Amino acid sequence: MKFARSRWGALPVAVRAALLIAIGCMLFSIMGALVKLLGQRLDSLQIAFSRSLFGFFAILPFVLRKKGHHAFRTTHPYGHFLRGATGVAAMVAGFYATTRLPLTDSTAISFTAPLFMILTAIFLLGEKVRWRRGLATLAGFIGVLVMVRPDSGALDKAAMVGLFGAFLVALSTTLLKRLSTTEEALTILVYFSLFASVLTALPAYFVWHSINSDDLVMLALVGGLGAIGQFCAVRAYAMGELMAIAPIDYSRLVFAGIMGFLLFAELPDKYTLVGATIIVGSTLYIAYREAQLSRLNRAALAARPIAPHPEEPEPPPAQPMVSAPLPAPPAEVVRG
Repeated sequence: MKFARSRWGALPVAVRAALLIAIGCMLFSIMGALVKLLGQRLDSLQIAFSRSLFGFFAILPFVLRKKGHHAFRTTHPYGHFLRGATGVAAMVAGFYATTRLPLTDSTAISFTAPLFMILTAIFLLGEKVRWRRGLATLAGFIGVLVMVRPDSGALDKAAMVGLFGAFLVALSTTLLKRLSTTEEALTILVYFSLFASVLTALPAYFVWHSINSDDLVMLALVGGLGAIGQFCAVRAYAMGELMAIAPIDYSRLVFAGIMGFLLFAELPDKYTLVGATIIVGSTLYIAYREAQLSRLNRAALAARPIAPHPEEPEPPPAQPMVSAPLPAPPAEVVRG
């Protein structure tokens, strides 16, 4: 164990971040395949409840290691509840789409969350979005239209639910950004798991189906893989640069395609491939612009002079000084 830790610590930070996000993408893809398998027999609400409950058990050891149960201390219980409610609704909608759509389709639709985040930033946070990001957002939604093909006669209900779930993910992420300014990451995870378990318990009871030992194992894996994958993703984005991590996150499409072909004999059609390419391209451009603007803001702040406090007296003007000749260095360091 110590040898593995030393080897891991010896890796460059960028490499560790890339490995973490790749592991997280693989775990999320396996979780999605398990959700699709379970969805053939169980309701999405039952799967979401199990995901929340087993996910809480997965992070419980880290909570108990905190002395004095500091992980439960919060000053924003209402914010945690609101984030838990939107996150639960997004989870249920995502599971519903996963169980009824090809894995590549549901995964590509989930990547529209950054597009919805632009809209939430405009209407909820009052941010100004320039024309480049606006056009990228419009292009991303055109990619969605290519995938769902509204001219085919009827909109796919599962695709619409998946899009609504992506919107809720964007809303939940906006709430998460507000909480993360004052709350610890473990506290956010604990309260999300608790509220998600409570909010899905009663609805899951009314649609509950009896489960066998295989179902129980898969439900436990869904919870554990989801918690570990989320941890890997959070750590990766905390360690690495956004533009280095974001492209690797789209490997979920590759993993989803492999899982869909091996387990469900699914092959993406040309509309899915074209639409997914447009969505990925637009969200990558948005990530690039965000990283570029962030670097420019940091550079501007670093170059800004620090203004004196208004109550402090002005420093006296510097007196001109006559420079004296520098002494000659010692003989032993003189080089000809």
